[in-house]
Amino acid sequence: MKRVSILLFILSLSLCSCSRESEQTQIESINGIMYIHNTEIPSNTNKTVVFKKELTITGKTEKEQIILFKTGIFRVDNKGNIFIADESDRSIKVFNRNGKYIKTIGTRGGGPGEFQYFSDMSITPNGELIVTDSTNMRTSIFNAEFDFIDSYGWKNRHFHIFLSDDTTYTISEYIQQEKQRLFVKKYDYSGNVQFVYGEFKQEKPAKFAVDNAVIYLYPPYSPHSIIVGDSKKGWLYHCLNDLYKIEVYDHSGRLFRIIDRPYKPVQFTKKDADIYFSGYKENSPRQKFAKKIILPQNKTVTNRMIIDDLSNLWIETFEKIEKGGYTLTTYDIFNNDGVYDTRVWIDIRPGIFV
Repeated sequence: MKRVSILLFILSLSLCSCSRESEQTQIESINGIMYIHNTEIPSNTNKTVVFKKELTITGKTEKEQIILFKTGIFRVDNKGNIFIADESDRSIKVFNRNGKYIKTIGTRGGGPGEFQYFSDMSITPNGELIVTDSTNMRTSIFNAEFDFIDSYGWKNRHFHIFLSDDTTYTISEYIQQEKQRLFVKKYDYSGNVQFVYGEFKQEKPAKFAVDNAVIYLYPPYSPHSIIVGDSKKGWLYHCLNDLYKIEVYDHSGRLFRIIDRPYKPVQFTKKDADIYFSGYKENSPRQKFAKKIILPQNKTVTNRMIIDDLSNLWIETFEKIEKGGYTLTTYDIFNNDGVYDTRVWIDIRPGIFV
């Protein structure tokens, strides 16, 4: 099997976490919700980011044995230990902050501490590892020494973990009724619901009947909810991505802030359509049905939001620029106060800030 290398980077960022508003930012309070109306131009146009490679994990032991083959989700705890889900053998490989292999957690299977599919994983402030497995339909918990503690099963499917603390975690839950519905809920580690943030919007597939079967195809840039959590503050960010409007919920699930800014959507081009159709086998039934889908005129605002280690919100847009032979992606960065602080163009896709 092919060896996989993981590259970790240090971020040098001149963003500050202090409270400072641009003169143009408008703030108003309506029914207890603070509305932050930003301008199209960020308050700081001279800030930038620099990523420097700090560590390469080759997936080898000290004896040069390859133990990491197909990397998936990865997380970093507060000691700098790196947890990488290996989809080849359904285990989690743990490396220390220097990239040295420490331990393998779990294996493929349905027993205690075993996995079938990694939906997501998270690390609590006290160092416990939380893993959701949508095939085994359960959440598994491991202590700070990487030993299995407990697990509990689900009635409905859980996927992404947005927030976690030492007693609860917040997840996306899909409930199948007449149609599948998406909720965000906070659970304790015994499987009890603490509260529900609300129902959010999924991508809506187009439905086609063929040969006594049904084919579901997702139109490109179909509007849906984008959600990310800031575990340091306990805040949940939500954007229904056909609009540049971000809702912010506090640790109790209360909507307390709405952030917006003027935004001109990126046009959906013929090249985009060609890329979409090329995702299906040439002249296959799926491609033929895909060509019946009404394509959008514009792309959505974003498909991804991330939080950095200073609790700044990064919104990845579909705006691209070419520079020095590289394709740079545009990120809008908002500070802790919801103010549009700066915009950066980078040629990597940041995942976790530590």
